Formats: sequence, structure tokens, C-alpha cells
Amino acid sequence: MTHEPPKKDPKNIFTIIIILGILLVCVVLFIRSPLYIFFDMMFNKDPFDDRAFNQEVWLDHFEDHGMANPRGRMAYSVRDLLLESHMTREEVIDLLGPPEIDSEIHSIQYLLGAWSSIRIDLDYLVISFDDDDRVIEVRIVPN
Repeated sequence: MTHEPPKKDPKNIFTIIIILGILLVCVVLFIRSPLYIFFDMMFNKDPFDDRAFNQEVWLDHFEDHGMANPRGRMAYSVRDLLLESHMTREEVIDLLGPPEIDSEIHSIQYLLGAWSSIRIDLDYLVISFDDDDRVIEVRIVPN
């Protein structure tokens, strides 16, 4: 008595592919929905400490007013980098690109998205400089 391997039914494979495709679409829609934002707010108590600084991603999101601007997730990483190195204003701008707000003599601001509180107001990374134009303070400020 010989055992033949079971034959693969193309209908079953097609059905599995369709189901996986539908699941993928559902996951993508969920991630882009307000419900995901709600879950993110509930379970991620500190959204500013979620990712390491990535200069390419940071620069790609200049003037990004979207709620989920990825700069917000890198805020603590950027803060620690700037405070540890005591960079000059020029070095900060070389690293982070042009600031969205440069209205004060000793301070510049970078847009982070809407991450704090109930995610309505935009947050900014405010970098303050001393008289020698070196970083002395980095704060996250809702605007």
C-alpha cells in the first residue's frame, strides 16, 4: 500500500491569500484610525520616549502638522543627545534642520506633532541656548 502526498487544492491557497489580504487591510485601517490613537494614549503613557533619534526621519517631517508626526517619538532621544553634547545653535540646526520657529534670541522650536494630553494641541521641542550659543535646556512644550 503506497501513500500519496495530499494534493494542494488551488482554491484553498487562494482562500488563504484572500483572508490574509483582508486581515492586512484591517490592520492598516486600524492603525490609521482614531481608535488606534485612543489605544496608544491608554497603553503608551510616555510617547516621547519610544524611538531613538533618526536624522533622516526627523528631516523628512519638517512642518508636519500630523498628529502622529514621528518626531514626537524621538523627543527624549534628541533631548539627551543635545544636552550631553552641549551643541552650538549651528550644530543643532545642522543636525535637526531648520527650526519651525526661530522667534526668540536664545531659543528655537521644532514641531513634534500632537502627542501629549488628549492629542489635540501640537507639541514642540524647545531648545534654549546660553550667551555662547550652546544648548542649556531642551523642553517639550504643548502649544
